[in-house]
Amino acid sequence: MSILGTRVQRVEDPRLLTVGGTYVDDLREPALRGALHVLFVRSPLANATITEVDVDEAKSAPGVHGVFTADCEKARVFDTLDPGAENAQSCLAVNRNRSQ
Repeated sequence: MSILGTRVQRVEDPRLLTVGGTYVDDLREPALRGALHVLFVRSPLANATITEVDVDEAKSAPGVHGVFTADCEKARVFDTLDPGAENAQSCLAVNRNRSQ
């Protein structure tokens, strides 16, 4: 019997949607003290040429430790999620945004 095309009851949803889940921000391990959060800002356009990225406001926001764009040398650590992938794609949009 194949499960393809068969509805599968998801068991984790109620716990995660009703304040019963544990998220990274909930962890209080000593090793995580001082850990930073990351926020990726997505383009409101699904397919667009990137002409400029203004990060001045983000850089001056309280609590911000770093702002990275594809042009930033430090952003290279984010080059790809899976560097061994056959069609590796940068985590940060370069020249053109193509939402998938």
